[in-house]
Amino acid sequence: MIFGVGVGWNREEMRNHGTDPRTRGALLDEQIQALKAIWTRDEAEFHGRHVDFDPIFLWPKPVQQPHPPIYVGGNSAVAAARSARLGDGWLPNAVISPDAVQEQLDLLPREMPVTATSAKPDPALLAAYAEAGVERVTFALPPKPESETLHRLDELAAVAAPYR
Repeated sequence: MIFGVGVGWNREEMRNHGTDPRTRGALLDEQIQALKAIWTRDEAEFHGRHVDFDPIFLWPKPVQQPHPPIYVGGNSAVAAARSARLGDGWLPNAVISPDAVQEQLDLLPREMPVTATSAKPDPALLAAYAEAGVERVTFALPPKPESETLHRLDELAAVAAPYR
């Protein structure tokens, strides 16, 4: 399992759920740190500006050690830096053009696993990501009736087959 997180882009939705958009980055930083503490310590506690809890116990612990890889989403240099600082991988949206792949990956301050999401099924784009060493690329699959979805999955599988 890969655990994906992000600060969020929809400010109205954030406000509706009680998150101040101005502090969402600092909040996510603390949430990641607190989650790692919960996953890796028998008795976890965390005291930050946004996340604060006294000792707690949580079992079962994750099977993946020390915890499931945390991939930080986002398309900006700030998101890439957060990934490098607190995450185990980066989860940006895929770029549209194969020529933009290296520029996107240059946002990372260090080498780390990348999963580019919602890529268009363009063989040239997939080849560019593969050539750049990207670990994984995902496709978007909009909801459709079952027969259309199965047909689309077959199409996507054919495009992805050379990269298995």
